[in-house]
Amino acid sequence: MNKNIALDALLKNGNAETSLRAAVLYQLGRYGDIEKLYSTDAPRQTMSTWDEALLLLAETQLRPGETKEKMRFFLFDTAPGDAVRWALEEIRSLNDEILTGTENAAIEGRLATARSGFNGALILFRVVLEQEPALFLRYPQLLTDLGRCFQFASTGNEGIEVFQKLDRLLTPDGGAAIRCRLYYFMGRISRQRGQYREARDFFAQAIPFAPDTLQSDACIWYILDTALTEGISESADLVKSYIPRWHDGPYFSDILDRLSRYLAAKGQWQTIAEILPFLIDNEGKDGADRLSIAKYAYITGRAIMLSYISPQTTEAVDRAEAARPYFHLAYDAGESSYYYRALSAAFLDLPFLSLPAEANAKAGKAAAFPHPAEMAFLLGFFQTGAASHINPYLQKMAGDLSIPELRALAEAFHDAEMYPELLRLVSDYMGRKDYELNRRDLELYYPRPFLEAVEENARAADLPPELLYGLIRTESAFQADIKSHAGAVGLTQLMPATAAEMAGRIRQQGGPDYTREGAVDLRNPETNVHIGAVYLSYLMNRLEHPLLAILAYNGGMTRVRRWYAAAFLPGDIFLETIEYSETREYGRRVFSAAAAYGYLFYNMNIGELFTDIYK
Repeated sequence: MNKNIALDALLKNGNAETSLRAAVLYQLGRYGDIEKLYSTDAPRQTMSTWDEALLLLAETQLRPGETKEKMRFFLFDTAPGDAVRWALEEIRSLNDEILTGTENAAIEGRLATARSGFNGALILFRVVLEQEPALFLRYPQLLTDLGRCFQFASTGNEGIEVFQKLDRLLTPDGGAAIRCRLYYFMGRISRQRGQYREARDFFAQAIPFAPDTLQSDACIWYILDTALTEGISESADLVKSYIPRWHDGPYFSDILDRLSRYLAAKGQWQTIAEILPFLIDNEGKDGADRLSIAKYAYITGRAIMLSYISPQTTEAVDRAEAARPYFHLAYDAGESSYYYRALSAAFLDLPFLSLPAEANAKAGKAAAFPHPAEMAFLLGFFQTGAASHINPYLQKMAGDLSIPELRALAEAFHDAEMYPELLRLVSDYMGRKDYELNRRDLELYYPRPFLEAVEENARAADLPPELLYGLIRTESAFQADIKSHAGAVGLTQLMPATAAEMAGRIRQQGGPDYTREGAVDLRNPETNVHIGAVYLSYLMNRLEHPLLAILAYNGGMTRVRRWYAAAFLPGDIFLETIEYSETREYGRRVFSAAAAYGYLFYNMNIGELFTDIYK
């Protein structure tokens, strides 16, 4: 009998202590003790795949023949991986007649799919389709594996034809969830093959059979994503027709961002304004997309100010005054987008943020902790120099901790200079429904490490320090030794070739020589910040526009010049037309971070910051 268990995978994915005890008991042949263990230590709804496999095999050892259907369901409807592979081998060693040849082919096809061996998996699945096609209708995950294979393997129209045949096997009043999955994968297969209109039709046919709002929203998302990918002119009309039908607004924020870019790039400002009321009407639902409301409201307000569209009135009005209600909409949605709040604040002459009057002392350390034992355990990681190991435990406990407790942990991350973890934690608790904003949380969310190097190099390069801080926070989250997949290094994420060129300029102008043995040490914070500041200043001088320099830092100078020449729009509106979503979002993130730094630490008026960047 094969009792070798992949303990490393088990401990990683299982409920470590319980799973390990069960594995030892299984190897000892103490199957009854495994049943007792799971009946007391691990409720089935919280069990991992390894726990399920161990319990199921123990039950099979104790009562052969009684677990056959449960075993089939586990093998056919569980995410394939090490646990499924081990369970399959164990079942075969117990009795090689438990599974039929067709069932064995189906399971081997699932395992091949998990390895992305789609063509090999299809060979096995075709055997199942010929001998027992109903197997795919009985087990939804098996059907999903079949759909993935047809989606990613080159099979012509075979996938569509197979799924249509499976659809005909269903009774008219049965299997709504399965029928939804059939049409959904017909849409995915068609979309993969570039048959966009057919794909949208299949997704639309899936919606009435969706078993829940998650599946319905997924179908709607694919309809709209496919329409935008296809570049059809009726994309905006499709979005307007589906906004009242979707449930989770933020799920579609990427669709709405792509659509607003498409419309702005084509100068269809009126269409942007027409979509806004649909978003507002949908705001009453749970999970309203306030980010998109802010975006569409701000663009509409600016379009009115710039005479791209007319206010909705027949009377002569001051355009700035007509735009104010839209800026207020964007400003009030600011908890979802500091970027559009900051921009709107500049036009409304309102403060970027309104904070309650309070001392600037560190919040949370003196607060009473409702969970003292948990906090003692978590803070102990910092006290013993083991903070790098805290994340798995914090992730499990964070949902039960109070905001004062999370603030204390945020202070500990700040003091330990663990900035990515700090930013994630503060972002998480600031997103809670019962959260009330305070200044110290913002200071934690916008920290200022390397203060002397940033401020000195910003002044020397004639840069606003808040802008350099916004760039560093966006680029690296203050990780001095980070290296990107593209090869950019350090706080300001410089490419080595760019750094070498800028280091040469610094040396030629009488500055320090940063080149050592033919390379620049970009992991040195002072070196990196100096060269990064010089590079940003160089871009500003070349492009003669701060916003263009920021965008070029991410998207490249030549590309940004080409985009700007084609659009020739004010900076804030030009950003909305940029075709690369990464560069659009980069510009928003740098500006909103710079606004926060200017407000918190440099007594900046938001109007001044807007003028500095978007002049």
